[in-house]
Amino acid sequence: MPRSLLPAFAVLRMKAAERAALNIVFDADGLHADERVDFTGLSPTGPTYRILRDIEMQMLLRSDTVLTRTAASRSILLARAGGGLAEDHCHLVTNGVDPSPFIRALAAPRPDPAPEAGPVLCYCGSIGAQYRLPDMLDVALRLRARIPGLQFRVISQATDAVQADLARHGLLQADWIDLRAPRPEDVPAELARCDLGIALRLPAFSTRAVLPIKLGEYLLAGLPILGTPGVGNTAELAAAGVFRSAEAEDLDQTVTWLVDTVLPARAALRQTCHEIGLRDYLSLIHISEPTRLRRI
Repeated sequence: MPRSLLPAFAVLRMKAAERAALNIVFDADGLHADERVDFTGLSPTGPTYRILRDIEMQMLLRSDTVLTRTAASRSILLARAGGGLAEDHCHLVTNGVDPSPFIRALAAPRPDPAPEAGPVLCYCGSIGAQYRLPDMLDVALRLRARIPGLQFRVISQATDAVQADLARHGLLQADWIDLRAPRPEDVPAELARCDLGIALRLPAFSTRAVLPIKLGEYLLAGLPILGTPGVGNTAELAAAGVFRSAEAEDLDQTVTWLVDTVLPARAALRQTCHEIGLRDYLSLIHISEPTRLRRI
């Protein structure tokens, strides 16, 4: 069950007779060759990219089952494989998240906020160029201008990188921005104490195939999401009323949504988000011929 292109190459290098005796599941979690083009500068016309795309193609043609994370990714891989990959062998699956700590966190009593406290916007996860922390700070500033008392909580182990970005924005001493680095097992409880989650990504071709686990964690913690459209299942989440774009050109409409829809119905929306998280991030694939898949 290779999950990326180099393990896939190892499978392809097996002797044909050995490989024929196995049921092969290609877990195509993202478009790995295209990610290198988008984020590491790999040339899309160079030999390395062509080799990686050939490995991808051979795995699509030789696998018994192909797993993808988004509808866009599934469409791309089916088109790349042509008639060599049957549609009923290419399945859309989710990135599973253990719901137990989120269920416990939501069941715990919420501390009474201070009378002057506003809603808490949070970011949880890695810090790096593609996650756009400077843009998230700009969004937080725009939201705070319209929502008095808004707090921004950054939950990350990369405290030095966060503080550097805060300093560049002149926000290092801002008392409404809270940087925390909890233990991993405490993250669900931290998220459940917030009101909104934000998850920006650099828009690129390859991110259409990514289903960020962060979105599932936010939803399971009961948080509506502000983020980048087209990354993961954001279209479906927007249709369900739990996601809006945080991109600059959309932000005025998003703030109106927050003020008029989200904040007045925060308790009910918390439960809606949690139920959507259970539905979209915990479902299991059902394969009609389970005997085709065996432990190897």
